Amino acid sequence: MNEVDTKESKEAEKTDAKRIEALNRLKSRKEACPELIAYLPPTIPDTLHNHILNFMEPLGIDTREWTSCLHDIIKFVRKVKGEWDEGAGMFRPCDEYRRDEEWIVHWMKADKFVDLAVFDETGMALRFHLERVRECVSGAKVLLVLEGLGSLLSRAKNARGRAHDAAVRTQLGESSRTKRDERLLEIDMEKVEEALIEMQLVHEIRVIQTSSTADSAEWISILAADIASIPYKFPPFPSCELTEDAHGGF
Repeated sequence: MNEVDTKESKEAEKTDAKRIEALNRLKSRKEACPELIAYLPPTIPDTLHNHILNFMEPLGIDTREWTSCLHDIIKFVRKVKGEWDEGAGMFRPCDEYRRDEEWIVHWMKADKFVDLAVFDETGMALRFHLERVRECVSGAKVLLVLEGLGSLLSRAKNARGRAHDAAVRTQLGESSRTKRDERLLEIDMEKVEEALIEMQLVHEIRVIQTSSTADSAEWISILAADIASIPYKFPPFPSCELTEDAHGGF
């Protein structure tokens, strides 16, 4: 081997070493985010969509549109540049390709959740819905961003209080003009609680309750950042999971 070939070989080795070092350096969530593509369905309301973009764009997360088998499912795809070498205990460079992430996010409004969990006469609607969510991305683990449930239950509690007060006043012979919201009065709190427990313990779906559209968008971006960082958290990297303490817990 002549001197030129030797020099080129050494330069190539240095380049490969730098690539391997870069791949195996622990990355922050912000550094890992540009590897991720978030696919947003057109069914998401414009306000939520715009809020999500406002949170994700500064993180470097690419966003695209997709049509899922069910409304309001967000999936994630990683731009893979390195494969995990189990024997060597490190990432090895590879030609870039796309890989579906195992986590998906399902955004749901509280009134729809209550329809499924409380007002369905068959008692099976929520279970069937969750099965369909999983079918959208085969083998996916589900994160449910549930918006407005706290507010809805608070209004239901207040409605019951007003109805009780009105009934007492009527019994006392006083006039009552309390406006009744029959739907709020019919919400069974125990059924709601049971449905939340069943989703998390039986169906292994993590539930994040949010208070508003902006809150939902922020949580979706936090979850996306967590998903982006999964391969770089703890060895062996491929088996790492989303950790509850990464953003204050679920």
